[in-house]
Amino acid sequence: MFSTVHLPEPNDYFELFISYVGSPDFIYFQLRDYKVDLDRLMDELEIFYNSTHSSAYEMRESLYIIGQPCAAIFPEDSNWHRVVITGLPNLDFIHVFFVDYGGSCSVTRSNCRMLKAQFMKLPMMASLGKLAAIMPADGKQWARATKDYLLNLVTEKPLIGMISEITKENVASLFICDTSSNSDVYIHNLLVDKGYAVHDATSDSTSQIQTAVGDVTQYTANMSISMDEEEILSLYTDEVEAGGEGPHHVRYAQLTSQCSLNIVNYKGSPYVVSADISALLWESDRLRTMLRNKKLNFPKTVLSNDDFPALFDEFKLHRVKGIVEDDGSEIVKTHVTLYDLKCVPLILEAFSHPCPELKSAVLNEIHAFDSSDPYWTGVQSESVETSNAGVVEEPEPMYCELGIDELQLRLNALLFRRCALS
Repeated sequence: MFSTVHLPEPNDYFELFISYVGSPDFIYFQLRDYKVDLDRLMDELEIFYNSTHSSAYEMRESLYIIGQPCAAIFPEDSNWHRVVITGLPNLDFIHVFFVDYGGSCSVTRSNCRMLKAQFMKLPMMASLGKLAAIMPADGKQWARATKDYLLNLVTEKPLIGMISEITKENVASLFICDTSSNSDVYIHNLLVDKGYAVHDATSDSTSQIQTAVGDVTQYTANMSISMDEEEILSLYTDEVEAGGEGPHHVRYAQLTSQCSLNIVNYKGSPYVVSADISALLWESDRLRTMLRNKKLNFPKTVLSNDDFPALFDEFKLHRVKGIVEDDGSEIVKTHVTLYDLKCVPLILEAFSHPCPELKSAVLNEIHAFDSSDPYWTGVQSESVETSNAGVVEEPEPMYCELGIDELQLRLNALLFRRCALS
């Protein structure tokens, strides 16, 4: 069986993601500290079970027993997940629980596989929780609209959590704070203000509310990022070096003053890494989970460092979000998920991105992409080489075309990229 993740001590703050919402009394959450490990695991599952090795791991009939760990495709995102069998309704379907994201559903037996031992090592990432110090407004059951409202509050946002207690049923009673705006807001208070909940005067957690509100500001303040001039210059120098002689696999594209992408030339078509798309919408790489929550499915490709070392070397040079360390010193992901650039406008629209200029800029990049461009091929056209024959030109200063305003805009954009790496 899977081991369980070690949760923070009660009254300690930690960063978390909400991966499943049933009601305020039934949520699953993930610790952000394990994000890189979980992303790596999900990529490895995709590569292995979509390979020719998958057929050798088809489930034998004797393995279809309740409590059996295995791998299965989640119907709504077509991704492979780690699951545990929880029911055997008939000969065609089984009921499973998704150990890393929470939630259950029925899946076809043909979409199940035995789980390799290496995929059992990571503890199951989904921990069961509930919102502390509140109860349904009528004192009995949660209104149907509560789930949708709560789901809207906790997705697409950075969250800070604090466990007030672990119940005897092993459920973490949580205070969850939304820190995405200038004022920190507690989720349970928003449910009360909306009329979906009331404060539970009998709860032992109620006395902790004032302490929690006072402490979260100090916690978030310690998470701030600073850069000195030397770091900025180093980041800018890396950008210049990345544009040297080709051929190239990755090109940095500044879309707006605060938004950018690294366009990947894969098999002659433009792609974008999952983390880059996420950075346009959220504080971390949550694209896979967010698409799953909205029941959206876009074509994707998973590549490994072993198969594409030159590509990953360029990821390192460009300091691509979510793939390398913040300082560009080390590659931290051995696999990367790519989405077709043509999908990006649809994803931005699906999650209601507020900037129409961004969508327009992405469309421009789609139309402008040319896999035969010398940047990608590293080969100058014959006409250009002929016209320059016998001409010796003085090298121009690298920054001769950039005025003070342009340099400041460029540095602001680089700062934004650096902060988004965190």
